[in-house]
Amino acid sequence: MKKFLFVFFVLLMLIAPHFSTVNAEEYVIAGCGTAWLVSGVDITNITGLGTTIRSGTSSHQISITFDSSENYSEYYLKINSQGNSTITTDRVSANPITANRYSVTFIINDENALRAFSTTQARTFDVTFFAKRTYFDELCSIGSYTVRPAELDSINVNTPDKYCGTYKGDTFECRAVDGILYPSADHSLCDGSRNTNSQYECCSKGFLSLTQNICPSEPISGCGKLEGTSCKTEVGTYIWNYKTCNTDATICCSQDVVLPSTCTPAPTPTPVPTCGRLVEDKNPENNVCVFGTNPVTSGFVSCLKVGECCRQASQCTPVENGGGEEGGGGDDGNLEGGLTQGPTVAQFDALNPLKIGNKNNTASPHAVRLSTPGGIVTRFLQFAFPIAGLILFAMLSWAGFEILTGAANQKSLDAGKQRATAAIVGYLLLFASYWLMQIVEVVFGISVL
Repeated sequence: MKKFLFVFFVLLMLIAPHFSTVNAEEYVIAGCGTAWLVSGVDITNITGLGTTIRSGTSSHQISITFDSSENYSEYYLKINSQGNSTITTDRVSANPITANRYSVTFIINDENALRAFSTTQARTFDVTFFAKRTYFDELCSIGSYTVRPAELDSINVNTPDKYCGTYKGDTFECRAVDGILYPSADHSLCDGSRNTNSQYECCSKGFLSLTQNICPSEPISGCGKLEGTSCKTEVGTYIWNYKTCNTDATICCSQDVVLPSTCTPAPTPTPVPTCGRLVEDKNPENNVCVFGTNPVTSGFVSCLKVGECCRQASQCTPVENGGGEEGGGGDDGNLEGGLTQGPTVAQFDALNPLKIGNKNNTASPHAVRLSTPGGIVTRFLQFAFPIAGLILFAMLSWAGFEILTGAANQKSLDAGKQRATAAIVGYLLLFASYWLMQIVEVVFGISVL
């Protein structure tokens, strides 16, 4: 028994017809329903498929011409509608045309097969051809037809702004660019791979039914605001292949549009030097002021700072005394009020060469003593006593020589004595004057030495 069932199923598979499918645009289907030990048909022509039927039509005719070695008793069509429900036409007989060529005509007048199940979009129905045979009736799929509601006749696919726009997530509506709102049941999102370059977020289903569910993707010209990585216009369309603004990253425009002038940063002006280098001439009227690399012979003033010239006197570098520049002093000798103020004691004191003329521009250690007459005398005596000592030594040596050589000559002997006496008395007077001045300082309380 098991062996018999196995053989039966094998034979059943062998005699099963080979089904084939075809688009509505094709009218020749060779070997439709042909299988081992089972004759099929060769369809040569189909009319009534591949065209759109307007909703409201009372009937629709589909004619099929085919070649077959056997004329079956009945032929019929099955129409797969929305919801996977199937509508079967009336069973009709074929009319012979020539030997082995027949024609069959089906009149579709079922309301469910002639109308779309939505008033906003077209619907497509698949059609399969059948013949009454011993084993399997189904021959092959012969194509499909489309039913379009009358409302779609008013849709112009060239005006997508009426049917496409932005998606409102709070109300689940599609707001067209022209302001028309399509509820969730009447629109579809443009988020498929075929719509990656669409400038819209959503479109009405009626519009998409006429464009094979493809959202418009014509390039948009203009400017908008950058939202994330998308350039969105004020009306809600999207610009692809956009360029951004240099000064405002939120502004974006299509490639064919010139960016606003505000997107081009103003060129940084080249700074004009206010002061330069003074090139002096023997004749001051021929002086030249070089501003950067531009020498001018007029329109400038010479500054107090050596080698400086400026366009205006107020632009000159202030010069301070003690700052290493000519014509000035330190804090004590600053020429307040300009050049109209005369010199002061503080200025002369600041310019004292004993204070600023030593090595490394430091003050002399004797500057304070030499600032008074007594200090000068004291400083002089420090050198006078050694010099006087040398003179005393020389005079005494000279006098001694005269005394030795003038032993036989009274005149030479007296001259030597007088010379020695004068040298000793002079040296003592030098000491006496110094001591006298110290006594005067102590007695009268004045500072001389």
